[in-house]
Amino acid sequence: MKNFVIFLFFLINSSHLFAQNDFSKITGIIHKFPVIVKSNNHLFSFDYKDSFKIQTGRLQLFLFKGGINYQFDQLIEVDLPKKDKKQIRIAILDDKYAKQKLRFLNITGIKKDQILDTTLYNGNTLTVVWINQQSQILQKIVFSCSNLFPSVIGFRTLQNVDHINQFYKASRLNRDTTFPKEFKKSYGNLIRIRSLENLELLIPRPNLLKDSVLQFRFFDQSTAPKAKWVNTGHLITLKDVKPGNSYFLEIKYIGQTDSCLIEIVTDKEIYQEGWFLAILFVFICLLIIWAVKWYYKRRIANLIAQRNRVEDKLKMVQSQLNPHFVFNALSSIEGLISNGENELASQYLANFSTILRETLKNSDRLLISLEEEISLIDKYCKVEQLRFGFNYNVSINQSINVTSIEVLPLLIQPIVENAVKHGLAGLKEKGYLEIMLQRDVNDLVIIIKNNHTVIKTNTGTAGGYGLRYLQERLDHFNLLNKGNHIVYDFELLMDSATATVRFSNWLL
Repeated sequence: MKNFVIFLFFLINSSHLFAQNDFSKITGIIHKFPVIVKSNNHLFSFDYKDSFKIQTGRLQLFLFKGGINYQFDQLIEVDLPKKDKKQIRIAILDDKYAKQKLRFLNITGIKKDQILDTTLYNGNTLTVVWINQQSQILQKIVFSCSNLFPSVIGFRTLQNVDHINQFYKASRLNRDTTFPKEFKKSYGNLIRIRSLENLELLIPRPNLLKDSVLQFRFFDQSTAPKAKWVNTGHLITLKDVKPGNSYFLEIKYIGQTDSCLIEIVTDKEIYQEGWFLAILFVFICLLIIWAVKWYYKRRIANLIAQRNRVEDKLKMVQSQLNPHFVFNALSSIEGLISNGENELASQYLANFSTILRETLKNSDRLLISLEEEISLIDKYCKVEQLRFGFNYNVSINQSINVTSIEVLPLLIQPIVENAVKHGLAGLKEKGYLEIMLQRDVNDLVIIIKNNHTVIKTNTGTAGGYGLRYLQERLDHFNLLNKGNHIVYDFELLMDSATATVRFSNWLL
């Protein structure tokens, strides 16, 4: 408890600097006889018995007087001081002198409290002893002058650097009596790691040395000439350590020439190796190919299913068109018989049977050749010509190859039927129907034009089932063929009507 009180006494009275403040290192020692050590260099360590390790430089010793306030860099408490100092002498033993040449000083005769002022060099040893009249040693302090050589005792790799103060971390790590679990021990001057970008190195700190007396420089072969010394403590953090490289770390204490050179080799992780990246690249490429293949396979399957559904609807509409055509033909035959035109009805029936056979033959086909379609339309016009007596003509542009071009079966027939029933009926030989197959760049254009006398309604867009079925067929077909649309258009004038069917990109 008394020791603790003395220690608090020194701390409370540490607001003023010691009189000679041209030295940067001041250490106060509480022992049997208190003494103040001043040095312009670093005190490395004290063994709490009698020995100091000190750097080369000037050394001063002063007696401590309780009436003066001091500010210490270090304060060491060993034992309680004695009150009676009158009969005590101080002997100073330098390794430069023989023992028989000891210098004895009476404490009461020392001026300005200074015991000694000297300079120590590397390898020197200075011993100061306190003895009584019976030559018994009461206290001894030994100063050993040597160079301090840094070494790395542990290391660890980090993904991210924390923001804890490095000096605080170093002090905490060096206070621990056991080796830190998070660090790996280092042996020799070679450290081999698998880099995580950041590396921490732990350097043992002597017990009197502050954590700000080290310098280091970090470089590889390319940056060695430009490497600069950086002040640091006993915990060094190296950032951006790249894998697959060899670095060098040189460490020394400030004011000393001796340094420690450590080689740091960073091995690549398996995922950083070239062969692994090559395999990974090939695997990713194969995976992408498989994924694209699977995607397009599924998409093609969906498109095929969708196409089949649309084709089924198209066939259904087409199957509805056949009964409509048959119904209209039978109505025409019935009208001829009712009018007593039996011979004409017989011819009509014969031609109709030929057309019906062609229609049934093509009922399960989505496309037939343009030549077959024109032949069917020609036969149908001849049948209707028997009944209504109109004239007709079919013209084909020479650049159109009707045998190689395919169209929907019975696509033109409802349009021709509409022209005959609603435009040419009643005109007899004055009626005229013209069917033209033309080329417009890459488009096939079929024009059906007829004359008429009286306009009652826009029969091209209203009324009959045939044209409604036609439009449904075109809508379904255009869903299946995005790049080859078929567009139907109708124009009604005072004395003529024109229907146009455009097959986009049909002649590519």
